[in-house]
Amino acid sequence: MDKSAGKKKIWFLLLLSALFLNACDNTNTLGDEDPLDVVTTNARVNTWVHGVMNAHYLWLDELKKLSEYRINQEPELFFETLISDNEKKTSSSGYTYYYSYIQNNNTTKAMHTKEDTYGIEFIAYRIINSQNEFQRYELRVMYVLPGSPAEKSGVKRGHWIYTIDGNYLNTVADVEKIYSGSNKTLQVFDYGNLTVDSEGYYQPATFTVNLQPSIQMYDNPILKDTIFELPTCNMGYVAYNHFTTGPDNFENSEYDNHLTQIFSGFKSQNVSKLIVDLRYNPGGYLYCAQHFASLISHKEHVGNVFSKVIRNPKSPYQDSFYYITDNEIGNLNIDEVYFIITEFTASASEALINGLKPFSGIDVKVVGTRSEGKNLASNNFANDELLWEIQPIVGKVSNMNDESNYSNGISPDYVIDEFDTSNYGLYWGELGTTDDIMINLIVQKFNGEEEEVTRATSGRYSGFITKDAVKSVSSLDSKKFNSVIVDTFTE
Repeated sequence: MDKSAGKKKIWFLLLLSALFLNACDNTNTLGDEDPLDVVTTNARVNTWVHGVMNAHYLWLDELKKLSEYRINQEPELFFETLISDNEKKTSSSGYTYYYSYIQNNNTTKAMHTKEDTYGIEFIAYRIINSQNEFQRYELRVMYVLPGSPAEKSGVKRGHWIYTIDGNYLNTVADVEKIYSGSNKTLQVFDYGNLTVDSEGYYQPATFTVNLQPSIQMYDNPILKDTIFELPTCNMGYVAYNHFTTGPDNFENSEYDNHLTQIFSGFKSQNVSKLIVDLRYNPGGYLYCAQHFASLISHKEHVGNVFSKVIRNPKSPYQDSFYYITDNEIGNLNIDEVYFIITEFTASASEALINGLKPFSGIDVKVVGTRSEGKNLASNNFANDELLWEIQPIVGKVSNMNDESNYSNGISPDYVIDEFDTSNYGLYWGELGTTDDIMINLIVQKFNGEEEEVTRATSGRYSGFITKDAVKSVSSLDSKKFNSVIVDTFTE
């Protein structure tokens, strides 16, 4: 498949014949006046939107004729009336969302472009009292971007931010101050550094962070890589946070090339086992998942179908097939892969796991909690005249055996929830180390150790404390809710 096809957008012209059809139907809300004389921008946008959906939407059989809709309403509201409940999802916090989306600009949500940021990805916890009453939010840092203001200021994974500029975080608006802006002063708990108070209770270290101003930066999906030298083999590790070819998406292949270099290093060190950390990966391009799978797989798998996107029978585009390909470093012949997943693991991440499962000689194991369950693909359609774009669901994703039964998420073989403060404490070890409870469990299982990892077993500290905290919103939520698999296609 032509790689450059992924950056193509389909430009649709409005057909006057569609407007004539509207004029002949009394249900149209434009009234008794001639639609050709009074047609609004909303009606023009909505006519274009309906035309795209009627050609490409996976559940187009549920769509009604254009004349049966209120085409003069706001495009966002109009688009909502077209969306099928088949793509409806409810988050763990009760938020309902759909994967297809519309927006009035020329950017694509699934693409990762430069953004203004402090470089902090976090999950907020609602701190409650003994009567189960909300007190405030505290932000648990999942990771910081390398080279970001946060990293340079000393913010680390596992830190709990409890004030910004001296103020507790009482509202979501207070939480949002951590995204970008000028210098800020943070108060932080560090549960990896405990002391015992005068009454014998463990207390975390507290300190102040002078956070530097946010900057424009790219988000390299490769957060960390390393090799664990185990008694019987070398086990590679890579934390990979979204499926994107490069900083400018398909304009270059910097990220893909970086991943290839990492696997070249794995090959030179005789890595035969692999940990792929997708716990914070909401998805992206299937082309990138294909590249990743080809690096993992065996020589005899080259040419086999890795993943496919099956469209609606009336789609003007053919179904898409992604094959295991040869590459410049040769295939590693990895025989055992551990995937780390959480509720933030979605779309192309799930396709990578599902796509590798049928291949002989690769033992796929999954560690963590149930993933999102997004076995759907989308395409982006933009109108440069109207300055609107939509990204509807256009197909269902399956592997070479036509298996696609993970709409409710992929279930882990070994369950461990790093967000569960009751069972696993308040300390997070660094990613890419055995201080991390996920990696710790994998290494134990591989080495045949039967010790159950229920509380922080890293030995980093002897005390174990919890707090009354309920998992809430996350900086990754917006990426998870709308980042669907992006399928490449040709005109």
